[in-house]
Amino acid sequence: MRIRIVPLCIALSFLVITVSASAKSKYLMEFKEEYSKATKIAKCALCHDEMPSRNYFGYDFEKAKHDFAAIEALDSDGDGVKNIDEINANTYPGDKESH
Repeated sequence: MRIRIVPLCIALSFLVITVSASAKSKYLMEFKEEYSKATKIAKCALCHDEMPSRNYFGYDFEKAKHDFAAIEALDSDGDGVKNIDEINANTYPGDKESH
């Protein structure tokens, strides 16, 4: 019985990792399509400090039900610059030190 549980656990772990990674890739692809000039910040650090933890922008994006346009006018990281202005300047809207 124990031998069957190990392969099942490995298979389930792989499935969870694969589904999680594809969801993140989907949002990053959407960002790249919507903000094609923001090439320097179109990477995981846009929404994450370190995987899997999110930064301020990532939390706002999640609260907005994964709608980038809904959080453009916010200042997610509280540095005095709106998210859309940081995106247009190729700086990270979830990093207080990047503005």
